[in-house]
Amino acid sequence: MAETWEGVNSRPALTNAPEYRERIRKVWLWSEWIGAWAADAGIDLVARQPVTGTGFGDLSKETSEWYAVQAPWLKDYERLLPSNEWLLHAAASGLPGAVAFTVAVMLPLFRNRKSLMWVGFHVVALVGFLYEIGLETQYGVLLYVFVASWMVAQDDRLTPGDAHAWNA
Repeated sequence: MAETWEGVNSRPALTNAPEYRERIRKVWLWSEWIGAWAADAGIDLVARQPVTGTGFGDLSKETSEWYAVQAPWLKDYERLLPSNEWLLHAAASGLPGAVAFTVAVMLPLFRNRKSLMWVGFHVVALVGFLYEIGLETQYGVLLYVFVASWMVAQDDRLTPGDAHAWNA
């Protein structure tokens, strides 16, 4: 059954409409999106071991075994780890690990609640963590740590008498 959007079959509408034909080569429907398989893999891995998880060292192996049974037609490069940070941590370290991750990523929000830029940065990062495993890549860690560190340094430079200032 074709997926529709407001009563229109989305694939022909996006690939044949003159305004999109030159810009869009391929339209992926939700059922064809590889990330949906990654979410299913994560949910199933959490359901198998909700308290202890698989362990980060075995997560890749367990995910590959899941794909071998549930989606054997996918190529190796299409077999993704669970598709967001919470699902990844829950699959690897169980629900207690997902709770610990939640606490760890929410705590920075309370460091400087008055700074709109600080809160905005963390809200954007948290939204990104809902659909991407950015903290599992070198670039994601570098970007997050660099921006957060720069913001802390700017805050400390502007408020030297503050109790949390590193250069006091």
